[in-house]
Amino acid sequence: MFRNNRDLRENENRLHARGFLTPFQAGPSPWFRRKKFYTNLLRRSAAECLASALLMFVSLSASSAFCTVDEDVRVPTPVMVGLAEGLAYAGLMAATAHISGGHLNPAVSLGILISGHLNVLAALFYIIAQFIGSILGAAAVLAYEFDVPHSFGNGSSNSCIPINTAVTSLSKGVNQSQGILVETMLSLLLVMVFIHMTVEETEFKSIAPLVIGLTLAAAVISRSVVL
Repeated sequence: MFRNNRDLRENENRLHARGFLTPFQAGPSPWFRRKKFYTNLLRRSAAECLASALLMFVSLSASSAFCTVDEDVRVPTPVMVGLAEGLAYAGLMAATAHISGGHLNPAVSLGILISGHLNVLAALFYIIAQFIGSILGAAAVLAYEFDVPHSFGNGSSNSCIPINTAVTSLSKGVNQSQGILVETMLSLLLVMVFIHMTVEETEFKSIAPLVIGLTLAAAVISRSVVL
């Protein structure tokens, strides 16, 4: 595969510059002295931030109660929310996979870090970018959902506003420990599928975004029993 040690070192440098090698796996040149590493890291973090903002926007929009022209409050079903989140995740992952890997989730970034396929600094930047993007996406939802009065296609308007902007609360009879357990198990499900579909060598990598998106959709739908 590599003709000599020089080719091997050059390949290691390319992988590490993109954040796919830890400092312990890097070549002889110290990773913190590589300007290209920081340039690529900022570009990848920006991709994670933007994609996380869009994902959060879709997720909160789909899971918020909304008002009809007759001022009736409609609450989305778990299937609607799950499909919206899953398909949005699949699309955004496909769009950013060649830039940042398409994590879009701190649990995924942490899992990739633990598996040894992402260095600590890149994981830290990813997680911060994901949090910032999620906050921006949530702020965008609040900005348009509470802009009253709402106007409709027939020219009428009313002051009905969403009464539930994707508020996360436990179902009756479910305590916090049970809620944490469910969230942990579903996060492990997503991380496991993500790692095996993207990091491990498999012939199904071309459909990884779709498989991971459907996995997230299944997790969101099953979570509705508790949340």
